[in-house]
Amino acid sequence: MRPIYSMKTIVITGGTSGIGEVVVKTLLDAGWEVYMLARNEKKAIALQKRPKGENLHFYACDVSDLTQVQMVSKQLLNRIDHLDVLMNNAGAIIQSRELSAQGHEMSFALNHLGHFLLTQSLLSSLIKSKTRVINVSSEAHRAAEINFDDLNWKKRKYSAIKTYGFGKLCNIYFAQQLHERYNNEGLTAFSLHPGVVNTNFAGNTSGVFKFMKNIMSPFMITPEQGAQTQMHLATAPYIEKHSGRYFDKRRPKHPAPIGLDKKAAKKLWEISEELVKDFY
Repeated sequence: MRPIYSMKTIVITGGTSGIGEVVVKTLLDAGWEVYMLARNEKKAIALQKRPKGENLHFYACDVSDLTQVQMVSKQLLNRIDHLDVLMNNAGAIIQSRELSAQGHEMSFALNHLGHFLLTQSLLSSLIKSKTRVINVSSEAHRAAEINFDDLNWKKRKYSAIKTYGFGKLCNIYFAQQLHERYNNEGLTAFSLHPGVVNTNFAGNTSGVFKFMKNIMSPFMITPEQGAQTQMHLATAPYIEKHSGRYFDKRRPKHPAPIGLDKKAAKKLWEISEELVKDFY
């Protein structure tokens, strides 16, 4: 990973396991101030006991729950004067159809909508700080199916692959729209594929996901390798010219054709604004 020399500040979601945990540990070791939103308090406390763990500030938050995101966003705005990086990292594959606390399909709520609200709630600070917003997407976006009229999967047979793929497609669209709307004010935004990483990310799944993970495990990369693109986007100088782009292996990459649909990206933004408008 590229060495980090200066004291900086990051807000990250889901940093208690997998590649998110690697990012948190690496940045703490480098002297960064880390504000982490996650559900696992026990793991967060363990991270705080590491060397330089006093720079880790933990906020218990289920990112799929808009009320919790709203509350934590207000706390962050009152505490942070400058923010170098916002890393929307939390995510999950939802095996069967579930609804969030606000009644949204869980994969959409966790992988996109909660992060949309968090980012929008912090927007004034992000623009003031010229923050880098980093959305952890996936090559799974290539399996996405767009149906804005049935975001809750009431009319269709639920598909864990397609719902997860759509959530990861939303991460790409969101970065593109942040760039389109706010890059002229200094904000930069990126999305990325971390690689096929051997973590417990899909550990609670069954069926095709579990089968594929068992088959692919010998070929998967480590969490440390998987975190490299996130670390690159967080720390590398002179990448502002790539704002709005999708990255893989630390390099810009074209997403699937569906990921270049500007009309769909704009519509997702408008729908997301409507869904979170009561939580600002």
